[in-house]
Amino acid sequence: MPGYQIEFGPDFIKSCERVEKSHYRKNPKGAKEFKIALQQVVADLSGDPFQIPRTRQEPSPHGTPESSWEFRKMELPLPRYSGAAGCGRIIYLVNRVEQRVWLLWIYTHKEEKGRPCDKTLLELIMQVLEQEKKEATARSLDPDKAQAPGHHEDAPDDKDDG
Repeated sequence: MPGYQIEFGPDFIKSCERVEKSHYRKNPKGAKEFKIALQQVVADLSGDPFQIPRTRQEPSPHGTPESSWEFRKMELPLPRYSGAAGCGRIIYLVNRVEQRVWLLWIYTHKEEKGRPCDKTLLELIMQVLEQEKKEATARSLDPDKAQAPGHHEDAPDDKDDG
């Protein structure tokens, strides 16, 4: 059975960079371990996103249109981090039918005291739903020219930054 395709929402990479800068600015070893942890998240989600420990379905933000996407949250143990339970949170969407996952945002309780506000979450979801709509239109018009899902040049990696 083929795995789930992983997509990176427009703010996911920025939020990864923000967490890395905030928590690992003076800790290059921790920063490298953080990037490895993110790569493992991608690998785990591409297998079966419903069998991963410390994940759960979340109530969709108020105003979210009805769709086949499930709104979920994962607790990610952060290496060398001693904040709230030593975890970051990853917000993402899963579509069981299309076997796709959109990573939306990562945060810690240093940045957000609780779940981010519905307005912010709704904006992230709407960006993804719009992108999905554009891709579906492109595929229907010319399946050969549609962007191949699942590959993004700005995906988190373990390259050294300096």
